[in-house]
This record gives sequence, structure tokens and C-alpha cells, in this order.
Amino acid sequence: MDQVFGTIHSQSAQPVAGARVFIVSGTAPYPEIAAVTGPDGAFHLPVQAPGRYEVRCVADGCAPATLTVDVPSPTSGSGVELTVAPATP
Repeated sequence: MDQVFGTIHSQSAQPVAGARVFIVSGTAPYPEIAAVTGPDGAFHLPVQAPGRYEVRCVADGCAPATLTVDVPSPTSGSGVELTVAPATP
């Protein structure tokens, strides 16, 4: 199974633990699940096929962030780095 994996960081380059990361759209079927980042900000989301996916991150105290990710071939997966900004009141 393919995957989208990566790390969520703050603007000060610190890992963001406890962020929820999920796929909101894709060119191939995708699971309706969320990954929660670990202490190192890392996450892994399974996808069933290569394609283009829109990944969103929601973290306490941060503005939501969205990134488009291409998973090019079966077995390759796609690694991403996503930076979240502080939420504005």
C-alpha cells in the first residue's frame, strides 16, 4: 500500500506533536482517517493507489494548513514537510 508521510513543523522549525493530518480529496480512493503526529511531528497516512492528494493539518493554536501531494508510483509513497502558522484571533 502507498502512503503519504512527513513531518509537521511550526514556523520556528519545532515539531508539532498532536496535530491531526488527513486527506480531504484525491484522484484515487483514500481512507477517511486521520493520523496524529508524534512528539517528532511525524505522520503516516495510507493511500490505496498513486495519485494526487490534498492533505490538511489541524493543530491546536495553529491555522489549518493544506498541501497537495503527488504519490508517483506504487511502493514509492510521498514524503512532505508542512509548516503551520499560529492561529490569528
